[in-house]
Amino acid sequence: MQAAALADQLSLFYLDESGFSTIPNVQRAWAPKGKPHAADASSCRQRVNVIGALEFNTGRLWYDLHGQAVKRPHVTELIDRIARREQRMPLTVVVLDNATMHHHFGSDKLDEWLIEHRLILLEK
Repeated sequence: MQAAALADQLSLFYLDESGFSTIPNVQRAWAPKGKPHAADASSCRQRVNVIGALEFNTGRLWYDLHGQAVKRPHVTELIDRIARREQRMPLTVVVLDNATMHHHFGSDKLDEWLIEHRLILLEK
């Protein structure tokens, strides 16, 4: 698929989600002997979640930021934006991992992506 994408025979996207936070996942750390680990309580404690799709052909990153957990509707919205983009190849392939939110889109949505936009999902 990557060779076909580089030859402009199809569009290839890799989609995934991640989160960024000022609060470490592990609430302990190394500290000098005799001094307890301390964190600045006045620092920003906001988490930002991102859903992104890397367009292999161009290196362009399509993404959305969210203040809450990324759910299936967010995934659907991003794939819809990719499907409706102006410059399309004869076929668009979106590669997804096996996360729960990457399944069960519904046959109507899958048919719309395939028939109207020539977009298919490839689940790893």
